[in-house]
Amino acid sequence: MKHALTALLLILFVPYGAAGAGCPAMAKELQALRLEYHAYSTAASGRSGGTTFDDLTKILDRIVELKNAMRKAGCPKIPPRSNSR
Repeated sequence: MKHALTALLLILFVPYGAAGAGCPAMAKELQALRLEYHAYSTAASGRSGGTTFDDLTKILDRIVELKNAMRKAGCPKIPPRSNSR
């Protein structure tokens, strides 16, 4: 739940059109969202409620939205996800 709340706050308070929210900032946020998704999906046994499909799709939807924003902003390269997971 904490991760979902963090993602929601990022959505509400980090507008992509704002100055300073360029490609490097979006790439950094993309990396953080991917780490959050991985941590959430692999740590189900430690949570009382477990991993839910809805929570995972919320994070994944945010990743897709961010990648689309990076394409629209003309970012030269969207960082690929790590193959080590």
